[in-house]
Amino acid sequence: MKLVSPATQYDLACCMGRCQMMAWQCAKLQIEHGESWVLRTDEGETVAVGGLWPNEDGTADGWFMCTKLARKHLKLIVRLIRLTLPRSAYPSIDVVVITKAGARIAEICGLSRTENRDGMEIWRYGRTFRGRQEQG
Repeated sequence: MKLVSPATQYDLACCMGRCQMMAWQCAKLQIEHGESWVLRTDEGETVAVGGLWPNEDGTADGWFMCTKLARKHLKLIVRLIRLTLPRSAYPSIDVVVITKAGARIAEICGLSRTENRDGMEIWRYGRTFRGRQEQG
């Protein structure tokens, strides 16, 4: 497995499949606007993509998409997320979660659910100025 930065539009397409034009435009903005990563098999197949969208206040919004191959590699994906978050430049990262599987991954990765809004959950990863993770 290889973790590569940045992710490409091809990687996004592998994760999204057929989608509405608006969803595709938003996804392309995500990789153009901030940091992004792609996890690929040794054969070059896309497993998952994710990234951070920086906000003006110094925080970031996180995003994540995966292919069906991710099921086989969940432990590695979680480990990579848990290693990446504390090394980011952002003291706080919010993630909008819309699926039960996404909520499970967010919780395993150390994020805390902060609110529910319009059928979506907002999960947060946060650090204090000393680098320790904040609670809830």
